[in-house]
Amino acid sequence: MDGLSLETQKEIIKNVNAYLLQNKSQEMKNYNLNRTAFILVKLGGMCNENYLVKVIEENSKKIIFQAVYKKFGIMSKTGEHLLESNIIEYLSQKGIGPKLYLEKKSYRLMEYIPETRHIEKDILFNDRIIDQLSLILDTYNHFTSTYIYHIKDNKIEIEPLKDSDDSANKEINVTKTYYDNVINVIYKKAKLSFNKFKNEFEKKVPLKNNEGLHKVVNGFQQYLDNFHENFNKFYPEEGFLVMCHNDVNRYNFIQKISDGKLYCLDHEYASLNLPGYDIADYFNETNFNFVPNYYFSFEEIDYDKYFGIYKKYINKFIESNDRLYHDIKGKEFIEYISSKKYYLSLHQIINYFWFLCCIAYLDFDSWLSGKKDSFFIANDLIRFYELGLQKLNE
Repeated sequence: MDGLSLETQKEIIKNVNAYLLQNKSQEMKNYNLNRTAFILVKLGGMCNENYLVKVIEENSKKIIFQAVYKKFGIMSKTGEHLLESNIIEYLSQKGIGPKLYLEKKSYRLMEYIPETRHIEKDILFNDRIIDQLSLILDTYNHFTSTYIYHIKDNKIEIEPLKDSDDSANKEINVTKTYYDNVINVIYKKAKLSFNKFKNEFEKKVPLKNNEGLHKVVNGFQQYLDNFHENFNKFYPEEGFLVMCHNDVNRYNFIQKISDGKLYCLDHEYASLNLPGYDIADYFNETNFNFVPNYYFSFEEIDYDKYFGIYKKYINKFIESNDRLYHDIKGKEFIEYISSKKYYLSLHQIINYFWFLCCIAYLDFDSWLSGKKDSFFIANDLIRFYELGLQKLNE
C-alpha cells in the first residue's frame, strides 16, 4: 500500500467491505470477511484516483474479490454520474466495457479485467486498433437519440431528431452537452484557477530575466479573455449532436493481452457533442505522452493521415445515420462534416477544451517546483492550436 495515506486506505477498505457485506456472491458466502486481508495498488489516472483492490483470504492466500476503486477528482463534478453509470452498463452489455458494481457520490466500484494494458504508443494506428476503436465510438454514438441543436448568445438549445428511433436508450433524457460543459463549467474553473495562479506568479516571478515566462502567462490570459469568440469560431452554431466520450486517449482504453480486445473506460466527460469529435480527439491526443514522462512532438503530427482515417469513420457514421438525409439541414450538415475544414475545426475545439482543463489544474507551487504539469501542457496545446490555425488558413 505504498504511497497511500492511512486515511485513503481506511476509506477504501471501509467502502469495499460495506459493498461485500451487502452483495455477497455465492462464492463469497464461503468466506468470513473478518479473516481477509486487503491489497491496494494505485493505478494510473489523470483526473481521478484509481486503485486496484484485492481481497485475500488469510489462510489460503486466495484472491476472493478484486475490483477497481475510482475516487472522483474535482473535474469529475463536471459530469453526470447517473449518465456515466448508464453508459458503463450499456458498454458492459455490449462487451466493450467493465461491469459497474457500485456508484456513490465520491467513488465508484467496478469490475477489474485482468491481464490488460493500455494501448501501446507504437500501435496507436494499427488497423485492428482503429477498427475496434471505430466500433466502440459508433456504439457510443448510438447510446441515445441524435439531437438537433442551435447556439445563440453562448447558449445551446437541443431537441431529439424526429424519426431518430435506433438508439439503445430512447427513454433516457439527455440534457448534458459538451458545449455546456465547456462554457458553464470548465471555463469558470479555468478563470478562477488562472487568476489565483497569476497573482502568485506576478508577486514571486520578477519580469527581469523571466520575459519568456511572462509572455507565456500573458498568452494564457489572452486565450481566456477571448475564449467565447475563439471557441465559437469553430463550433458550428447549428447542426446535430450525438453521445460522445470526449476523452479518447490511449489511457482510457485497456487491451486484453491474450486476444487484443479493447475495453473503454472513464466516462466523466461523456455528453452530447459533434459527430466525429471522438475519433479526432484520439488523433489529437496521440501526440501527447503523459506516462512515465510527459512530452509533445510536432514531428508526430500528420493531419493528412488523420483525415484519411477520419473520412472512413465519418462515412460509416453517415451510413448508419441516413435519416439525416430526410432533413434539408441534415443534408447540408452531412456535407460539412465530411470536409477537411470541419475536421480541422474539431482539432481547434479539442485543443481549446484541453487548454481550459489544464488551466483549471494550475498550481503555482507545483509549477515552481519544476514539475512538468498542466502549465507546460497548456503551452503545448496553444502551440498545437496555432498550428491548426495555420492549416486552416492554407
